[in-house]
Formats: sequence, C-alpha cells, structure tokens
Amino acid sequence: MQQFDQIERMLDRLGGRLSTLQKERDAAQAELASLKGQLQEKELELIRVKKDMQRTIEQLEREKVNLQKELQQQEQRVSELFGKIRSLLPEDGSPRPGV
Repeated sequence: MQQFDQIERMLDRLGGRLSTLQKERDAAQAELASLKGQLQEKELELIRVKKDMQRTIEQLEREKVNLQKELQQQEQRVSELFGKIRSLLPEDGSPRPGV
C-alpha cells in the first residue's frame, strides 16, 4: 500500500512538472512567434531603407552629372570671355592705337 502511495505522489509530482513544462513551452512558442514577427518587420524596414538609399544615391548622381555639365558650361563661358578680353588687348602690352 505504501508503494502505491509513493507511486501516486510521484505521478502527481510528474504531472505537475509536466504541466509546468507545457506552460513554459507554450510561453516560449508565443515569444518565438512574437520575435519572428518583429524580425519580419525589421527585414521589411531594412528593405524600405535600402530602397530609399538607392533612390537617394540615384538622385544625387543625377544632380552630380547636372552640376558637372553646368560647371563645364561656366568654364566654357569664362574661356570665351577670356578669349574676347585677350583679343582686345595688344600682344606686347602697349596700348592699341585709337583706343
């Protein structure tokens, strides 16, 4: 009879332990699902940020090309003006007659 009582107590303890482990498992699964959701959100955010960065880079590259073109045009204008000024000045540094 005593052995049956011991077995019964052991079964009760095992049942309690099993119940505790099941609750811990359920909590871990819920936490895992939550973490998976957060990870997916972060991955989507990362994709959005990468796309935004790529668009910004492309825009900056276009602006750079436009600024380079504008700089070339300004340099060409300065060169043309310099040429005109040079053509108005005498070659030897003496003043031109009639000017």
